[in-house]
Amino acid sequence: MLTLPCSRCRGSGRVRLATHLERTLALVRSSPGATATQLASMAGVKRTTMCQRLALLFAAGLVSSERDGMANTYTAKGGAK
Repeated sequence: MLTLPCSRCRGSGRVRLATHLERTLALVRSSPGATATQLASMAGVKRTTMCQRLALLFAAGLVSSERDGMANTYTAKGGAK
C-alpha cells in the first residue's frame, strides 16, 4: 500500500487550528462558564456562528459544555493550549 503525506498536515497528523477557532478558544479561556450568546456578543458575531464554532471545538475535544438551565456553558479543557 502506498501512502502519501497529507498536504495539509505534511504527514505530521496534526493540523493548525483555523484563526477564527483560535480566537474563539482564547475567548472561551478568558470567559470560562460563558454561554454561546455571551461569547457571540463578546466576539461580535451572530449566535449561530458562535454555536458552530463551539461545536467544532467541542468535537475536537478542546472545550467542554455543561447544561445550565436553558443554556449550555462552555469551558476550555485542561489540555487545550
